[in-house]
This record gives sequence, structure tokens and C-alpha cells, in this order.
Amino acid sequence: MRSSSLLSLQEAQYPSLVMAPIMDGTWRVPRVYSPAADAVDHEYAAAKNGVAIIDRSWRSAILAVGHDRGTFLQGMLTNDVLALQPGDGCLAALLDSKGRIQASMTVRCFPHTIALVCDPRCADVISETLERYIILEDVETVDESDQWVVLGLIGSGSAEFIEQEFNVAGVSHIPAFGTMAIGDIPASGVIADASVGNVEGYEVWLPIRDGSAAWERLVAAGAKPAGSEVDEILRVEAGVPSWGSEIDSNVLLPEIGAETWASFTKGCYIGQEIVARIDARGHTNRALRGFVFEDCGVEVQPGTRWVAPADPTQEVCRLTSSVRSPGEGGKYVGLGFVRKEFDLPGVLQEWQSPTGDVVGVTVRGAQPSLLTSA
Repeated sequence: MRSSSLLSLQEAQYPSLVMAPIMDGTWRVPRVYSPAADAVDHEYAAAKNGVAIIDRSWRSAILAVGHDRGTFLQGMLTNDVLALQPGDGCLAALLDSKGRIQASMTVRCFPHTIALVCDPRCADVISETLERYIILEDVETVDESDQWVVLGLIGSGSAEFIEQEFNVAGVSHIPAFGTMAIGDIPASGVIADASVGNVEGYEVWLPIRDGSAAWERLVAAGAKPAGSEVDEILRVEAGVPSWGSEIDSNVLLPEIGAETWASFTKGCYIGQEIVARIDARGHTNRALRGFVFEDCGVEVQPGTRWVAPADPTQEVCRLTSSVRSPGEGGKYVGLGFVRKEFDLPGVLQEWQSPTGDVVGVTVRGAQPSLLTSA
């Protein structure tokens, strides 16, 4: 099981921190930095209203280099890579011929490279698939995942805090999914947009040699460490799909909202015909949605099937993620795939749990605010 290069420092600073496995048990990270009953609430408050620092060094980064990198990725990925200028970014996916997602990522454009930032469980698939399709193109992929420390700085004061601590300007003007360099070249460090729904946030990517000193300096300056539990709460509250929870190789791109992940005006890519056909039809049989469970007393677990009380054979939703939300007064909020018959935004519905409990549920929006956790 892997862990961040910062873990020994974090354990020395916070001897009572509570660890947890993530990424199917392949990584071990701090879940919360204190065993106190209200520790998660305090970390959550910092992430919403101050500055929280979250170690996201588990992120993977595959770099595409070479003169043909843009045109090559344009034919492989779902979004319009060639439209990106240095400093821009977008979401994208790698599909199979049936339109099913093989990997999800954030694409970030730099002057001499294009970075594909992803969940570590997607890294090998991305590298192996791209390498398999390279024939005569001047392009090469390089996995630099182990070269960086990734510090998430989240909260309403995060932009000003970063500007002060890294002596830069214009952080709040970084475009969605975009970046700016720390210093003259990206190799010195990169600040990337990492807002989660309406919660402002950024990621600072630093060479691994600089990680420990940066963590100590930022914590000393007032950033409050927050663990994976708060990271997950913010993700689910905002409707952000995650690889292994909402996204896997059985999910069709339009089921999570193709308009966020794909260009409908660029040329062909693997799986494009299926995406276009579903777009022309106007809907899928199910769609990713966020929702609020109005009964605080009912425990809501990921992986469960919810049915219609009037007809228990009729599946309403397959729940993929759930958290107890401080922002919703302790109610559970969730993400999952809702059947189109029950996709009624803002309407209070009754769903039946696997244990027979009937619970009031409100579906959030026509489409949740989608930002990948990759």
C-alpha cells in the first residue's frame, strides 16, 4: 500500500491522526487529523470558509511530449485538445469503441507538453493505450506521477493565501481546469484550478524535494490540514464523479454528462459514434445525479439499490457514493445513477431502501456540477 512522501512529517505533527485506505486499498492517507468527535466539522469549516490543506499526492500525471502530441491526443480523447492554449485545461475521457469509459482525466496544456492528470488506477490504461496507437507520430508518453507532491488548498481564502505564500498574482483568474506556473517554468511548480462545485480551490504541484518544506510553511501560515473524509464530503456535495465510484469501464460517457467531457464539433475519436448517437436520441436510460436524503436517521450506504415503494421490482437508483453532510445539517447526500422515469429535479420523492425503509429524497439539478477527481 502506497503513501505520500509527506506522511512521516504529518504523523510527527499530528500523532493522533487517523489513517484510511483509498483507491481500492492501494493508497493509505490521513482520513482526519484528530480523533476528536468534532474534528471533521472543523476541517470542513476550514475548507468552506478559510483555507484547508489536503495532501493529494496520490494523483497521477502522464505527460505527452513531442511535436505531434496535440493532434495525436485530439484523435484519442473525447474533448477538443487542439483548442487548448498554454495555461488552459479541460476534462476528457478515453473510450472504447462502444463508448464506455476506459479512463477519465483532466487535460492541462503547457508550452512544451500536455499533462493528463488522473486517478492512479487509470494511469496504466492511459499509458498503454496511447503507446499502442502511436505509429509514426512524433509523440511520447512519460509517467511523472512519482516526481510531484500535490497540495490541495481549498476554501474561500485560498487564492489570496496562495498569492501571499508563493509570491504570485492572478490566482483567482486561473481558468477552469487551467494552470499557472510558479516562477518562470512549470518545472518550478504549478498552481492548478481545483475548485469543487462552488467551493474555491487550487492544487499546488511541487517537485517532491520541495514538498515537506512547503507543507510545514503553509501549515505554519494558517492552512488547516484536512483529510480524505472532508475531501470526499466536498466531492459528493458538489456532484463530482470519481473513478471507481461513479466512473468505471462499464459506464457510458453520456451517463455522466457528455457535454462536460466531450466536444461535439471536433473530428472523430474512439467511441465518438456512440456518443453522437446517444446525443441525437436525447437521453440515456439512466443518468448520474446528486441527491439529498431528507431523513437524517436513516443510514445510507454506497452500493445499494433503491426501489419504488409501490413496485419494489422497479429500480430507482444505484447509489455510488454517500456522505453525511455538515452543509446539509447532517443529512446524507449522495451520487448515483437514477432511472430516467425518476429523474425529477427538485421534486421530493419517496424511495425504498434495501432494508425496507421509505425515505424522502430530493434529486439535485438536471445535471450535478461535474468536476473530475482525477
